[in-house]
Amino acid sequence: MWGETSGLNTKQVAINLRTLHSLSKINKQDWLKLINEYGFDLNIEPRDSSRNIIGKLLSYLDANPQAIDTLKRKVENRQTAFPPSIGHSIYS
Repeated sequence: MWGETSGLNTKQVAINLRTLHSLSKINKQDWLKLINEYGFDLNIEPRDSSRNIIGKLLSYLDANPQAIDTLKRKVENRQTAFPPSIGHSIYS
């Protein structure tokens, strides 16, 4: 994400921002399905919004690098049947 001499790679940030925007449109039930499917140990409260869940999931992934490896492997092998809204965000 960071360029060698120019600092921030704005093109890469723009691409990631587009993806983040797409992820923010995914509904709560689809996020819960993905979290359960991967066995992520998250405390999701009934009042948590979809965006709250994204924040918790990102924090979880940051604290658990092995979860990122599992996620990458499953996405690469496409062993997981993502809900359509999540699959579209990941693969587009």
